[in-house]
Amino acid sequence: MVANTTLNFGLAQGTLILDISCTGGDISVFGIGILENNSTSLTSLNTDGLINKPEIASQVRTNLAAELAEISHAKAVIANRLRINKTTGEWTVYASDGETPLYTGTIADDGTFQDRVPS
Repeated sequence: MVANTTLNFGLAQGTLILDISCTGGDISVFGIGILENNSTSLTSLNTDGLINKPEIASQVRTNLAAELAEISHAKAVIANRLRINKTTGEWTVYASDGETPLYTGTIADDGTFQDRVPS
């Protein structure tokens, strides 16, 4: 491929390999597949419409990481050992082994309620 050439590739699956001999021109790649770009100096390469499995999997993992961490924290608070010092109001939530502290804090209690809410 040389300068002043425009190519549009629509992939349904598979891999498109741009050879090192591609030294110019405009290429647009879209659809579902993998692009291996060995070209040296294309005028432009547009991959905005290209989707591939590794990128999708990576994005899903990235997006879910924070939510899964929050779920793990909530599960620990609900299911694991909780120790409250009635004198100081200090509390500790432990890991599932019952020994490793995960979270700590202090409860402010004015004695009017039995419910205890971490501060």
